[in-house]
Amino acid sequence: MPSICCAVCCDNSKSQSKGLTFYNIPKNTERRQKWIAAIKITGLLQNTPDCAVSTLFWKSDNPLNPDYVPSLFAYLSPEQRQRKINYYKKFEQTQAVKRKRCCTGDVSMSPRDYCTHMETDYSDNFPEDSGQSGEHSYCKDPIHTESSVVCPNEACKATVKKLTEECTRLRAEVYQLRDRVSKLSFQQEMFKDNDEMVLDLTGLPSYAKMMVVFTFLSGFLKEGPGLTPFHCFLMTLMRMRLDLPLHFLTYIFHVSKPTASLIFNSTLNVMYSRLSSFIVWPSKEQIQIPMCFKNSSYRNCTSIIDCFEIFIEKPKNIRARAQTYSQYKHHNTVKYLISITPQGVISFVSTGWGGRTSDKHLTENCGYLENLSPGDVVLADRGFTIGDAVGLYSAHLKIPAFTKGKQQLHPSELETTRGLAAVRIHVERVIGLVRNKYTILQSTIPITLCQTTTPGELTSLDKMVRVCCALCNICPSVVPLE
Repeated sequence: MPSICCAVCCDNSKSQSKGLTFYNIPKNTERRQKWIAAIKITGLLQNTPDCAVSTLFWKSDNPLNPDYVPSLFAYLSPEQRQRKINYYKKFEQTQAVKRKRCCTGDVSMSPRDYCTHMETDYSDNFPEDSGQSGEHSYCKDPIHTESSVVCPNEACKATVKKLTEECTRLRAEVYQLRDRVSKLSFQQEMFKDNDEMVLDLTGLPSYAKMMVVFTFLSGFLKEGPGLTPFHCFLMTLMRMRLDLPLHFLTYIFHVSKPTASLIFNSTLNVMYSRLSSFIVWPSKEQIQIPMCFKNSSYRNCTSIIDCFEIFIEKPKNIRARAQTYSQYKHHNTVKYLISITPQGVISFVSTGWGGRTSDKHLTENCGYLENLSPGDVVLADRGFTIGDAVGLYSAHLKIPAFTKGKQQLHPSELETTRGLAAVRIHVERVIGLVRNKYTILQSTIPITLCQTTTPGELTSLDKMVRVCCALCNICPSVVPLE
């Protein structure tokens, strides 16, 4: 075992220098080369594993620490030695500041633990003899380092306690703000167990039904910039439900107006393609007759029809302006024919026609009559004088009696008309449900939603009306079965 320091011009030995600690040259290849280069006796130490150095400057295994390699030797000039001592002091001051920051930022780790964490141990660098660390015989001035013990000063403890409490308070505030931001960003989780919010924002009666619809559409929805498919789905429903303008949606979902318009149109196309199957013409066996129909003479009814109109902006084209002007509404409108079953389920919705179109012409040319089968009973208002057209399909039309040319109705006709009005009113209730649930149908629709770029293609308004009717079929019926 070596007992003499191999540093240049160092005469320390175990026999003469009591209380010194001698360290072996490290076995780690990289660190050993650094030691050899510092000692400058490469020929002697290159193949000699057991050589020792006595030095104060080897306390740390941190590669960033000046203690990592012996640094003070006799061959150094006084200026070089002082420069290394100053560098060592500056490093210790920096480490002390870091330890203080660690104490104030993480009270769970003490400065001593922090130092232990910063300086990992190497098994091959343990001192050969235990004892007080010494210095080379040519380095007489000891270097004092700052203690890593926590400051016992009561003022410091009070400051640390105050800062810790402030940190805890700020952390709780951050959690609250994060939760608030999550709610404002309309994440899917915020709708769970909140059916009232689902109803207010989407028109659907519950979170479960909303997720059923979203799952049915999610495979076909596209993501927007910074938006998930759920956000695109929610944006479209909110616009139809609340009649929100696009520039308002841009601030809610943090997208540009063209992007919001593109997302709305693409999502509407997906919803139209997928949800159109929710509007079907049922067979006679599938129709459930409510009690109000069983107590009347219309228990064989299969369809109740009516028309409703939606206001639109005045077209610039004179011909289109004339075709869409409604004498009944005194406004430019688009007219739709709707049919419901006795239990209040929407079974047919036509495409949009100009508000000038009569109810008879619309019914005979929109494709509704092709759904009739022999024996069907159709209930309608007085304006639907389509008895001959319905008769071609071996079906029956029931409309209120006319008073034209009569002073008053016959008592039997009066009774029949009252009974018909009592059951036919349900189609008006369903129309009211659709328009009240999705208030965009109550507003004046921009002319851009009534135009198409390709002849024969459906307009965005046609798709919206059909989607709104399909979503209403998911909601509870306004016609009670009992």
